[in-house]
Amino acid sequence: MTAKPKQLSLCDMVSHVTRKRKEALVYTAGETPVVMTDRERFRLRFGPYEPPRTDFGRWLKCEMRGKVKVGRFSHGPIPWPRKWRTNSLILCGDLVRAVKKEAVQAVAWHWGVSKGMVRVWRRALGVPEFTEGTRQLSKLYLPHRLRAKAEVMQTLARRPPRQRRVDQTSCFSSTVRSRQCKERIKRNGPGQHLGRLWTPEEDRLLGTDSDAAIAKRINRTQNAVRGRRGTLGLPPVPRKKPWRASEVELVGLLDDAQVAKQTARSLKSVEAKRLELGRPKLHSKCRPWSRRELEGLGKIPDAELARRTGRTIRAIQSRRVAARLLRREVQNWSAAEVARLGTASDAEIARRLGRTLTCVAIARRARGIANYRPVPMQKKWTPEEDRLLGAIRDEQVAERLGRPIGSVKQRRHKLGLPMPASKVRPWTQQETKLFGQLSDAEIAEKTGRTLVGVKMKRRELGLSAVGSRRKAWKPEEDSRLGKAADSQIARRLGRTVMSVSHRRIRLKIPSGYLRPWRPEEDRLLGGPGKEELGRRFGRTKLAIAARRRKLNIPAPLRPRPLTGAANNLRSWTEAEEKLLGTEPDQSLAEKLGRSLGAVTERRSKLRIPNQYRQNRLWSLEEDKLLGTMPDEELARQLGRTMIAVKMRRSLKGIADSSHPAPLAWKADEIRLLGTKPDRDVAAETGRTLESVRLKRLKMGIRGFERPLQRPWTQADDALLGKWPDAVLAEKLNRTVGSVSRRRTSMGVPVVKAGLSGLGGLT
Repeated sequence: MTAKPKQLSLCDMVSHVTRKRKEALVYTAGETPVVMTDRERFRLRFGPYEPPRTDFGRWLKCEMRGKVKVGRFSHGPIPWPRKWRTNSLILCGDLVRAVKKEAVQAVAWHWGVSKGMVRVWRRALGVPEFTEGTRQLSKLYLPHRLRAKAEVMQTLARRPPRQRRVDQTSCFSSTVRSRQCKERIKRNGPGQHLGRLWTPEEDRLLGTDSDAAIAKRINRTQNAVRGRRGTLGLPPVPRKKPWRASEVELVGLLDDAQVAKQTARSLKSVEAKRLELGRPKLHSKCRPWSRRELEGLGKIPDAELARRTGRTIRAIQSRRVAARLLRREVQNWSAAEVARLGTASDAEIARRLGRTLTCVAIARRARGIANYRPVPMQKKWTPEEDRLLGAIRDEQVAERLGRPIGSVKQRRHKLGLPMPASKVRPWTQQETKLFGQLSDAEIAEKTGRTLVGVKMKRRELGLSAVGSRRKAWKPEEDSRLGKAADSQIARRLGRTVMSVSHRRIRLKIPSGYLRPWRPEEDRLLGGPGKEELGRRFGRTKLAIAARRRKLNIPAPLRPRPLTGAANNLRSWTEAEEKLLGTEPDQSLAEKLGRSLGAVTERRSKLRIPNQYRQNRLWSLEEDKLLGTMPDEELARQLGRTMIAVKMRRSLKGIADSSHPAPLAWKADEIRLLGTKPDRDVAAETGRTLESVRLKRLKMGIRGFERPLQRPWTQADDALLGKWPDAVLAEKLNRTVGSVSRRRTSMGVPVVKAGLSGLGGLT
């Protein structure tokens, strides 16, 4: 008895077609199917593309984020710089060109990102859905889509018809319905079963009111109205209950649940209305507000009302804002002042009205006026407005034209117009006599001048402010400045040294009298210490040190007390110090029985020059030896230091023999780039991986594109389920995971090792 062929379900057919689509078959000119390779699917058609020449820590301009800091490079086939401390690629350079032209699959594969990320880049750059690369790839996929559609049609044709088990006598049977329709047509006529047709007047009513109201008006069923409206693509009219003024007043004053109960509305509707009005939520656990407390809102300052009612200032403010009442400080605004709010920035309004910035901002927010946002496009200047510049003050021009003061000043500077002549009143003799008698504020109020102008005039006269602790300078005191040291003048005048110094510098008087040095004092500079000389000469330590540096006299060495092991150190005698510099340090160290370092340090400390230091010149024979052997060996052979040999070789531009120059690339080696992975090319050519990668990038050659997955053939699929996955994977040269995933996707059960003798594997 032969088994019936397994009938495929709809899910099995969809899975079968999906698997066939993954194989991506295309057709050649001879109509023979050819498998599309990954190289063709992910090929870059408008390359080559090179990464930007940058380094770690530098800055690049990203088309999505602006100026960003460069981090590490990505590990995709095309290495690309990432954003600092992230894995996000920087959208710049050739990547922008690839996103605009290439297909999504090609960009995602070569840059090592997801297709969703490529679509995000496209939206940021304003790239349409279909680019040139996408169109070319779609043309390659077209034969495959046609073949997949043909396979679906063939599968449906081979599928036997479904047997319907419906009772022929049931009312749901097609035979019964057909007989009923024929009888109704014979009884009512051929056109009666279609129903009443829709008129243009009825179509215009759809969408203007609810479906139930329209159905009642035109004498149709609600389902008929709903179906006709859906056919015409008209949206339904939401059924909303309008809010009355009395209901709006309750929102925010009571709890949302109480408002919903009193107004017979849903809780979500009340919450949406409260959020629309911008009122805070009132919790049910809060203490209810009395009528006396509500009457005090806006009439009594918030801090005072909070103290009286025992509530917080935040609660008072929230309740007042919910009741749409203004602060007491904000209520005393005239209509003209309120009309200016929002017409300019708060700082500009505050300057014009003479109020503080905080007061203007609070008044604007309390009245629900939006903040001023300048229009991005600047208003052009007319010839009439330009004629006002320079004729009157900039503040008056800004107020008259309604422009910011900065814009007016910038326009006047651009036109090269000077500032209008300031009308500064000259100071009279009677006004000048007020200085010293009244304070600056009183003088400004009495003379009608600004406080800044009064202070500038007082400083110009060199007078101190009334009530100030500073003592005014007299002409007799000014005449003494510069004739002695500042400290002496300060002691005589009863002032501080800093005050005397500032006054002298302000009057541009040179420093005070400096006592000259006598020859007897110069002869003693090399003897005792600075403390002893300071007491003997009556001078400061800084003056003694400066005089020593000027005369090039070394400071005397301070004797160190020797204790313990330090007693073994031999001190320098005068006879030994006289020998320093008379012969080379090496020979003098051997003669005195000291180390070379001790002799060199003592000579340098006494500032005795080394007269026996000679720089031996390089001969031609020595120059020829550079680079022929390591620097260390050549230095030992020539009797020179290794640093001297290295510097001479670098100066001559000679390469180091211990580090040979890089080998030149051959034509055969260059042909290997891109055909294999960089690691394999490096092992084959004997070069480093970084050297191979840099050479490939410099030549503009794309990296080796390793195929994602070897396609499965029909012969391979036939072996699934006949042998264990491990045995089959070894025979087919695939991984066990690949065989297991393929078997699971095909719906083939697993075969245990003990049941593997069902057939041979050839």
